[in-house]
Amino acid sequence: MADWKQDGKQTGREGTRAIIQTDRMLQIALILPAAVFVGWLIGMGLDEWLHTHWIYMVGIFVGLGAGIMQILRLLKEMEQKMTAKRAAGDETGGGDGRIDEEPK
Repeated sequence: MADWKQDGKQTGREGTRAIIQTDRMLQIALILPAAVFVGWLIGMGLDEWLHTHWIYMVGIFVGLGAGIMQILRLLKEMEQKMTAKRAAGDETGGGDGRIDEEPK
């Protein structure tokens, strides 16, 4: 059940769910560039240490692969949680922004 103020804004549990969902979406948006950057940094460090000029490209691709794997892992976890909520009969856990009830 959603808690509503008189002006129709959400409070309580629904507001917390929205913040958590926003945090998860931001994680997904930042994981890939962060992983590629870290892979590039490690590759550049190895290039300096081994006196080469090509390992940074390998680091970029390894970071890209790690970022994609982490994004897929997060999406799978979110899908499992949404499926479990739907199976339990919790209609508010969909996260699509639709409201089933009118505010009181």
